[in-house]
Amino acid sequence: MNIYEGDSPVIFGVPYEDILSGDVTEVLTALQGFLQSHNSVLSGRGRITLLFEGYDDDPRDVYDIPEIRSYTRTLDPQQA
Repeated sequence: MNIYEGDSPVIFGVPYEDILSGDVTEVLTALQGFLQSHNSVLSGRGRITLLFEGYDDDPRDVYDIPEIRSYTRTLDPQQA
Protein backbone atom coordinates (compact mmCIF):
# COMPACT_ATOMS: atom_id res chain seq x y z
CA MET A 1 0.00 0.00 0.00
CA ASN A 2 1.22 3.47 -0.86
CA ILE A 3 1.56 5.68 2.24
CA TYR A 4 0.55 8.70 0.17
CA GLU A 5 -2.98 7.42 -0.43
CA GLY A 6 -5.91 7.64 1.95
CA ASP A 7 -6.45 10.05 4.77
CA SER A 8 -4.61 8.51 7.71
CA PRO A 9 -1.73 10.39 9.38
CA VAL A 10 1.76 10.06 7.96
CA ILE A 11 4.47 10.20 10.61
CA PHE A 12 8.16 10.50 9.83
CA GLY A 13 10.61 9.75 12.64
CA VAL A 14 13.75 11.82 12.13
CA PRO A 15 16.76 9.95 13.55
CA TYR A 16 18.77 11.80 16.19
CA GLU A 17 21.95 11.28 14.15
CA ASP A 18 20.38 12.96 11.12
CA ILE A 19 19.36 15.94 13.24
CA LEU A 20 22.88 16.39 14.57
CA SER A 21 24.51 15.97 11.16
CA GLY A 22 21.87 18.02 9.32
CA ASP A 23 21.28 15.16 6.88
CA VAL A 24 17.80 15.76 5.44
CA THR A 25 18.11 13.12 2.70
CA GLU A 26 15.84 10.47 4.23
CA VAL A 27 12.97 12.81 5.13
CA LEU A 28 13.31 14.78 1.90
CA THR A 29 13.08 11.59 -0.15
CA ALA A 30 9.93 10.53 1.70
CA LEU A 31 8.33 13.96 1.35
CA GLN A 32 9.00 14.08 -2.40
CA GLY A 33 6.20 11.52 -2.83
CA PHE A 34 3.73 14.21 -1.84
CA LEU A 35 5.00 16.56 -4.54
CA GLN A 36 4.34 14.31 -7.53
CA SER A 37 0.99 15.86 -8.44
CA HIS A 38 -1.53 18.45 -7.38
CA ASN A 39 -3.71 15.68 -5.91
CA SER A 40 -0.85 14.22 -3.88
CA VAL A 41 -0.05 17.67 -2.47
CA LEU A 42 -3.67 18.07 -1.41
CA SER A 43 -3.81 14.56 0.04
CA GLY A 44 -0.81 15.31 2.26
CA ARG A 45 -2.20 18.55 3.63
CA GLY A 46 -2.64 18.29 7.40
CA ARG A 47 -1.50 14.65 7.53
CA ILE A 48 2.28 14.92 7.87
CA THR A 49 4.01 14.91 11.24
CA LEU A 50 7.76 14.97 11.88
CA LEU A 51 8.91 13.32 15.10
CA PHE A 52 12.38 14.27 16.22
CA GLU A 53 13.90 11.21 17.86
CA GLY A 54 16.20 11.46 20.86
CA TYR A 55 14.47 14.36 22.59
CA ASP A 56 11.78 12.56 24.59
CA ASP A 57 13.31 13.59 27.91
CA ASP A 58 14.18 17.12 26.81
CA PRO A 59 11.91 19.62 28.61
CA ARG A 60 12.28 22.24 25.86
CA ASP A 61 9.73 22.77 23.13
CA VAL A 62 10.90 21.55 19.75
CA TYR A 63 11.29 25.10 18.44
CA ASP A 64 13.61 25.92 21.36
CA ILE A 65 16.14 23.22 20.43
CA PRO A 66 18.84 24.79 18.22
CA GLU A 67 19.80 21.63 16.33
CA ILE A 68 16.17 20.91 15.41
CA ARG A 69 15.69 24.48 14.23
CA SER A 70 18.83 24.14 12.13
CA TYR A 71 17.60 20.82 10.70
CA THR A 72 14.23 22.26 9.68
CA ARG A 73 15.90 25.34 8.14
CA THR A 74 17.98 22.97 6.02
CA LEU A 75 14.95 20.87 5.08
CA ASP A 76 12.60 23.73 4.17
CA PRO A 77 14.40 25.27 1.16
CA GLN A 78 14.94 21.79 -0.31
CA GLN A 79 11.19 21.51 -0.97
CA ALA A 80 11.14 24.47 -3.35
